[in-house]
Amino acid sequence: AATRSCTATTADGTTAASSVTFDAFGRRTGELSRIAVDYASAQTGDRPLRIDISANGMVRMCDPGIEAEDDPRRCQ
Repeated sequence: AATRSCTATTADGTTAASSVTFDAFGRRTGELSRIAVDYASAQTGDRPLRIDISANGMVRMCDPGIEAEDDPRRCQ
């Protein structure tokens, strides 16, 4: 079975956050900076990707296995 993990950080980028709240317009409020959903235990042949949700609500899928700085698929 695959293992997934979800982490969130506050505006300083390192402090763990435990919740997220939204206003009436669906915008994030409070100190949450980023949410990352990881596929933590890959099977042979899998290509685990990450889903990042930024502070302004932008959702982006990225590949944590890519290290080239100029590759747009790379996770930040």
